[in-house]
Amino acid sequence: MKNISCEYLSRLVGIIDGDGYISIVASDSKRNYITIRLTIIVSFTDLSILEDITEVLGIGRITGPYKNKKGQDIVNLTFNKTELQQVFFPLLKFHNIYFLTSERRKQFVKAIYIMRTGIKKMDEIPVDISETNYIENLPQNGID
Repeated sequence: MKNISCEYLSRLVGIIDGDGYISIVASDSKRNYITIRLTIIVSFTDLSILEDITEVLGIGRITGPYKNKKGQDIVNLTFNKTELQQVFFPLLKFHNIYFLTSERRKQFVKAIYIMRTGIKKMDEIPVDISETNYIENLPQNGID
């Protein structure tokens, strides 16, 4: 995996900054367990971009096409928590690559915090999480 170029991952992070998000939600309202996913949403005409990403990284699941609110055909690429924890986030750390938009950085830091601390439920997540502590200390060989 470390053979994936820094340039490729930088472009991928740019795609995620623009067309993706990291969701951290409760799996259901009763148990309140945390679910973490990274999703990229693009037009169906850009499906080849998502196919390339899954081929290069060897992770992720493409779903769709779906109709968005404007009636356009879109497709999603989703990475689950395990894929993020074992492959994608360590690759970013190895190449010293970070998200550029403040919203994506906040989502990333929150996901790292949850993975590093092992908390399982939404109500255990602190309101304010320090960015420096969790990005700089991220191991290159998995989150923990």
